[in-house]
Amino acid sequence: WGASTRLPFWLVALVLGICAAPSAAASLHASEDLQSPARRVGDMDGLLSIALGGPALALLREQSSPIDAVSVLLQACAVAIVIVLAAWLLIRASSSETEQRVFTAALLLLLGGAADYLSLSALLSGLIGGVFLQIIGGPARDSVRRDVFHFQRPLLVLVLIVSGARLELQTPWLGLGVICVLIRTAAKLAGGWAAGRVVGPVASNNLGLSLLAPGILGLAFALNVVRAAGPDAAPILAVAAVGAIGSDVIASFTGRQSGA
Repeated sequence: WGASTRLPFWLVALVLGICAAPSAAASLHASEDLQSPARRVGDMDGLLSIALGGPALALLREQSSPIDAVSVLLQACAVAIVIVLAAWLLIRASSSETEQRVFTAALLLLLGGAADYLSLSALLSGLIGGVFLQIIGGPARDSVRRDVFHFQRPLLVLVLIVSGARLELQTPWLGLGVICVLIRTAAKLAGGWAAGRVVGPVASNNLGLSLLAPGILGLAFALNVVRAAGPDAAPILAVAAVGAIGSDVIASFTGRQSGA
């Protein structure tokens, strides 16, 4: 980058790829068509990014020993399950909608706080919590699913504010951010074309364009990386932010041109 960093180049490339992969097509809004090709591909982008991001952060924390990284990752998954189980018991025993909403907020804060304390992926903790609740089922799962919508936009704003506050822009990083935007755009268009070939005629001709808008998961993961690696990861957050802004500008332009 034109700046010193002690992170291995392959790990930096992997992390930047994970930051660039998520798409805004994966949304929590219940009003959207859950079976649309863009939504399904966007969901897969997000799931793969989270699944790869967890081990990547564990390796970032325990670079000297992959075995220790796996051990830390498994311990973090166990902590997430314990937190979700405790919240499930509290929500299940509560009959007040207000109390259930408070318990849901506490669940989100504990999952994120525990992951931050361990310098691991809060996104992976959230995914594990969601899968665990889906398996358990029942009214508690429905309550959490309902209340998560109330916290979606505040958490989105919080991620953007924290990212802006911690952002450091330098000329070499801006150049790398522009390269990231170009590569991401080409990859999304190619991926949309390939996915359209698999899905068949029901896919939109503009599937690739629908995937250009960046998802907030990329910035959230970049913040996790900065927390885990410290100042050495400052370029990653800068490149991820520039990539997100540039991709959003391109997505807005192509959206107007294609009539989306």
